[in-house]
Amino acid sequence: MSEVGLQIDPLSYLRGCTEPWIVYKLVEHLKKPTEHVLSILVQNEKITEIIDECKTWPGEPIKRHNDTTHLFHKIEFLADLGLTVEIEGIREVADRVLAHQSEEGMFLSSIIVPKVWGGYDKPSMDWMLCDAPVHLYSLLSFGVSNEQTDEAARNLVWLVENNGWRCINSLEKFRGPGRKEDFCPYANLIALKALSLHPKYRKSESCELGIDAQLMH
Repeated sequence: MSEVGLQIDPLSYLRGCTEPWIVYKLVEHLKKPTEHVLSILVQNEKITEIIDECKTWPGEPIKRHNDTTHLFHKIEFLADLGLTVEIEGIREVADRVLAHQSEEGMFLSSIIVPKVWGGYDKPSMDWMLCDAPVHLYSLLSFGVSNEQTDEAARNLVWLVENNGWRCINSLEKFRGPGRKEDFCPYANLIALKALSLHPKYRKSESCELGIDAQLMH
């Protein structure tokens, strides 16, 4: 079977882009000095608007996790860009997330689930494995490493099953789609993404189970 290659040179295309977030990540990828392009990025009006919006965390309750307009996705976007707590506004965003953590260590979101699906018909601060790992990833990527992030990572590791991470949450009666013993591809992926940034757990047996589950899916 022959390899299928790209028909264009992606670097040539990306070098022609002017969006500051693309320019910054490209310069970073090429291992060139980033100070100047980072300064341009964090002063961009769209980026400052997103940072200011994320300062209102937890914001509107999550009704569906694939809603990319929700704040937890926007916070993750800021983390994906490579912003850290040294950037104005990011520390405040991180502190807002850190302020909402369950007793077992999972970071919480405002979630609304109808009673017919096992929820309360009103917003509550809870966690699901399709949001809590995103918070951990964002915090670690921002450069936050403390007892709270360690506790969250440790609890995430404990929640893995022999087929990866399943649909688990803090709501007493809610259960996601599929069979109870099925793994959740999205939760599994973001759990791996989060733990990849934790030096103690990135090569753990839990991550190996998650990787195997993702590759076999």
